[in-house]
Amino acid sequence: MATTHHISTTGSRNRRRGPGTNYVITGTTRRGVPWMVTSRRTVGGTPWGMIPGISANQWSSLVNNNSVRTSQVGSFSGGGSSFRVQTGGIRLNVREAPGTSFNVISTLADGRNIRATHFTSAFSNVIQFQRVHSWIYIPEFQGWVFGEHVRSA
Repeated sequence: MATTHHISTTGSRNRRRGPGTNYVITGTTRRGVPWMVTSRRTVGGTPWGMIPGISANQWSSLVNNNSVRTSQVGSFSGGGSSFRVQTGGIRLNVREAPGTSFNVISTLADGRNIRATHFTSAFSNVIQFQRVHSWIYIPEFQGWVFGEHVRSA
């Protein structure tokens, strides 16, 4: 299981191509937005966490990381699982973190096929009625969707 860190810093946090400040910045994470760390590495005495990305993993320093809460997430075997959005014609919100209190960063059309790589700990190994009863991570959008609105593809 990986850990989702809910960051509480004084500002945004840089994401980089590798664990160290000598790597190119690939983006930032806003204050208070959770992000998933799937691996850790210490470089020059500084702890770094690996964050799953769209086309490549990214890294962020774990120094001065006032984590307000953590939760466990799991990984789908084989690098991901395929799902189809089924919302009855309504667009499905993709959120920056697993929960309705987080910002919507994109939407998905009904019927769209997606690939998920991770799920929150509420996910059951048995998908009842082909529904997922947790949040799932969509690396293409670097965001989360609620599993009640997707079906196994």
